[in-house]
Amino acid sequence: MTIWKVASVPEQPELVLKRWRAYEVEDLRFLVGWNATDGEGRVSTYVASFDPALRRVETGSGRVYKLSGPPGHDNDADYTWTRWKRMHGVSDVRDVTDEVWSAILAASDKNAGKN
Repeated sequence: MTIWKVASVPEQPELVLKRWRAYEVEDLRFLVGWNATDGEGRVSTYVASFDPALRRVETGSGRVYKLSGPPGHDNDADYTWTRWKRMHGVSDVRDVTDEVWSAILAASDKNAGKN
């Protein structure tokens, strides 16, 4: 497998991420998952904002990721994440997927109570 340059934010301002995970490197969070829009593993730039009710993440680059379905694992995404960590000299990583998923579920429960 290879790593390639992704479309620019103006060319692709938004995409859908499935089988996703969230990781923290130092004080920054990143998304890793299956880019359902293009059919590839993807690592985001750092998370700038997160709306759990909308399952919407905006990254430092300005791209918007819509989190589809529950978290999961994807072999292509895992490969891309491993390569990304190696390219950036990252070894200390914390998996924060459960925190992100809990926030989504809590927002969903809160919204369900409004109906």
